[in-house]
Amino acid sequence: MIYHIVFSTYRRTPNILTEHERELYAYFMGMINNLGAHLYRIGGMPDHIHIVVDIPPKISVSEFVQKIKRSSSFWLGENNNFPGWEKWEEGYGVFTCSYSQKQKLIDYVKGQKEHHTKIPFADEFRFFLEHSGIKIDERYMPAK
Repeated sequence: MIYHIVFSTYRRTPNILTEHERELYAYFMGMINNLGAHLYRIGGMPDHIHIVVDIPPKISVSEFVQKIKRSSSFWLGENNNFPGWEKWEEGYGVFTCSYSQKQKLIDYVKGQKEHHTKIPFADEFRFFLEHSGIKIDERYMPAK
């Protein structure tokens, strides 16, 4: 299965500096490869990240997300190129994608910078939840 994983920085603080995001994405690529998964695309904004990935059945999705968030959070905290880093937000979203829609999703993640000139992250995340039929608990929704 192809998974679309979305999570944000703690309190949606814009800690992922654009000039250093490729360094973070390379770190994610290494972690994801080490877990035996296949990364199709990674991208995001200073306050959140999208990952399109194929996860092997030997690891659960929740374990996969936990491992990449924990490891990357430690790495970000030790890296001077990401000042003020605290941690990732506790929750995350995981959505499945059919192989026939894979390229459309990859292009969507690739176009994050342009996309967010028009739509804020809170509205984007709400759309994903509604589109997937997931009941929204406002306590866990990002503020607009």
